[in-house]
Amino acid sequence: MSRSPTSIARMNKQRFDYVIVGAGSAGCVLADLLSADGHHSVLLLENGGSDRSVVIQMPSALSIPMNMPKYNWFFHTEPEPGLGGRSLHTPRGKVLGGSSSINGLVYIRGNPLDFERWVGEGATGWGYADVLPYFRRAERRAEGGNEYRGANGKLGTSYGTLSNPLHAAWLVAAEQAGYPHTEDVNGFQQEGFGRMDMTVANGRRCSTANAYLRPALRRATPVSGQRSPPHRKVQQPEAVPRARRG
Repeated sequence: MSRSPTSIARMNKQRFDYVIVGAGSAGCVLADLLSADGHHSVLLLENGGSDRSVVIQMPSALSIPMNMPKYNWFFHTEPEPGLGGRSLHTPRGKVLGGSSSINGLVYIRGNPLDFERWVGEGATGWGYADVLPYFRRAERRAEGGNEYRGANGKLGTSYGTLSNPLHAAWLVAAEQAGYPHTEDVNGFQQEGFGRMDMTVANGRRCSTANAYLRPALRRATPVSGQRSPPHRKVQQPEAVPRARRG
């Protein structure tokens, strides 16, 4: 993502249709969508560095990048009165893919009733029936799609091998204790004990950098990346006819 001074000088003379500030979870998706028609160029600015490290790409190393200052901004909450005044660590990604490159790989959607509550509070168009098609459109589920899950999207999800016998024993124990069982926490019934989806595809972390940005970089339409210094105001060049922040 970082560029040499020569390439940066050359880039400063280029014209871009869109400028996206931040190559995090949203920025990578935007870069893909805005360049998809083949007619618009995109400049993507990111303060963090490359996500190619094995500790990011290897799912079993998930706890490592979120505890490294190289990849994590190390934000903390304000003191929480309900937690004895403690400030909690809130990992946020400082790398290509943003937090999708350092998170715990858990893929779980909001509860349908939360979306319905949003509508009740005035967020028209954000009901569960409104957002479900977008969830399905984004997802490429290894186990296949259905009325709740997607199979042809870019974000890979999977259950994994589930070969450890303790996994099945845990679910049986939960049922024996009287808790409900759910076949799919992202399907018809979220409540209960069941298998957890992961954002893993073909044995690698499926961050938005892997799912959206890298395919966009292979297009004929220019999608350029530049590493930007932290805490520095980004000026909009006169040569950029349209600029968007992401």
